[in-house]
Amino acid sequence: MIIPFDRTRIAQYLIERGLLERKAVVDGDVIVAELTSRHRNFALIRREGPGYFVKQIQPSQSYSAETLAREAACYEMAQKTPGIPQLASLMPKFHLYDPERHIIVLEFLPNAENLGALFARSREFPEDLAVEIARGLGTYHSQIGDQLKDQPQQAIFPRMAPWILSLHRNHPSAIQNLSAGNAQLMSLLQRYPGFTESLDALAAEWRTDTLIHGDMKFENCVQWRNGSNAPTLKVVDWELADIGDACWDVAAILQGYLNQWLYSMPAGSETNPDRLVEKAVTPLEKIQPAMRAFWNAYVATMGLSDGASEQLLDRCARHSAARMLQTVFEALSYSQQMTPYSIVMLQTSLNMLQNPREATRVLLGLGREMHAIRASN
Repeated sequence: MIIPFDRTRIAQYLIERGLLERKAVVDGDVIVAELTSRHRNFALIRREGPGYFVKQIQPSQSYSAETLAREAACYEMAQKTPGIPQLASLMPKFHLYDPERHIIVLEFLPNAENLGALFARSREFPEDLAVEIARGLGTYHSQIGDQLKDQPQQAIFPRMAPWILSLHRNHPSAIQNLSAGNAQLMSLLQRYPGFTESLDALAAEWRTDTLIHGDMKFENCVQWRNGSNAPTLKVVDWELADIGDACWDVAAILQGYLNQWLYSMPAGSETNPDRLVEKAVTPLEKIQPAMRAFWNAYVATMGLSDGASEQLLDRCARHSAARMLQTVFEALSYSQQMTPYSIVMLQTSLNMLQNPREATRVLLGLGREMHAIRASN
């Protein structure tokens, strides 16, 4: 039975685990704040000494114990295996995993901002930050695959393709708490062969050859300023990590950039998708340099030839389309009907699935032309 923690018990728990001195509590150097999340998350903040981020599952959340154990396995593997220090440097410091109470304790990252909030606030998309993300992903994608088979933690990973790739094979009645908006979405997916055939093809070619984050998005990438040092990129929330296809992480970042364009379209009474595109506050052309910088840095980090990178780009474009469908499904979870945003994203996804080469050129600003530009420079 899981005994839920509250703010009053966090400090005592950390004292018992040797992570906090009782004197710090007596001296008033400890503040505990509860953070909003689907889990019970707490931040223990100190003026003197390290702070801690404590995550405990909610018993009502399906599979949360399994995904928390998977996240802990990632941290343990990264920080206890000498051969993969690059992955550990990308993660917050891991302190402990308590499987009986279903708790993970990590370092608390003060002065951190997730990239989703950063981009929404600044409406700027720095190329150097895109390069940093790409190098982080490319480093662990390229170096960890061969080492996974020797890790005792590897058995915990289910090696499953993303659920969105098989959603169209389900009958709506088989999905619990399906909203009316999502029922409409499933009907559209099942009605158009362009969706069903493309998703089946992605599922059939799914690979299981490296560690992937599984839920890569800008909200899980944070810039952390440690004192006066330059900001450091950290990737958090590894609960959906798996041994899978590197394309899924890369595609999620590309789709995240596209979302900055799509979600800048004005919400309100406008229902014409074409008009929404015209009214986008953040034009696609403003985001494409960051996508190009991200892609070129990822290709360089992976050490790919032009031919291999073209094949990978084609697959990543199609995976981005599938990741966009997943975003639409999640956004419609409580909606009674398809929204203008969801219709635009659905059409964009279909275009990318059916013509990935054109999508990489028009939407991502990538493709054969970019190889020529890179070679000339």
